[in-house]
Amino acid sequence: MNPPLTDRQVDLIRLLQDEFPLCERPFDVLGHALGVSGEQALEMTRELQRQGRLKRIAAALYHRNIGYTVNSMLVWDVPEERVSEAAAAVTEFPQVTHCYVRRRSPQFDYNLYTMVHERSEVRFLQLLEEMERRIRPVRYSSLRSLRELKKTGMKYFSEESGDLI
Repeated sequence: MNPPLTDRQVDLIRLLQDEFPLCERPFDVLGHALGVSGEQALEMTRELQRQGRLKRIAAALYHRNIGYTVNSMLVWDVPEERVSEAAAAVTEFPQVTHCYVRRRSPQFDYNLYTMVHERSEVRFLQLLEEMERRIRPVRYSSLRSLRELKKTGMKYFSEESGDLI
C-alpha cells in the first residue's frame, strides 16, 4: 500500500493533467511551477509511475487538425475462436489506433472494436477492403465520426479542495 500523496505530489498531478508544456525541457517548466528543479519534477513523476499512481503521459490529437478526415469505429462480428487472430491481423495496420474485444450484447452483436483514422475516403475504403480480406468472412459495421464534440482528460483533483473528484 502506498503512503498518502503529499501536497507537492497533488500539485504535480494537477500540472500533469493540464496542458503539457510543448518545449525542449517540459519538466523544467513543471519543476519551476512546483518550486523544484526539472530533474526533481521528472523523478517525482517517475515515482508516481513506479507506485502505480500514474499510468502514462500521452498526447491527445485532434485528428482532423493533422489531416485525418475519416475517423471510424469499425465493429466486427468475429467467431469467438478467431477473435485473437483477427485482432492480431488488424493491429498490424498503422491506421488502427485502438483495438479491443468486448462481450456481445443482444442490442449490439459485435465483439471486436477497431478505431481507424485515414486521410481520405478513397484510402479509407482501400483500408477497409484490406482489413476485411484479412479477417473474412465476418460481418462488420462502420460507425463514422461526424464531428468531434469534446476531448479532455480525467481530472483527479479539483483546484479548490484538493480532493479526489
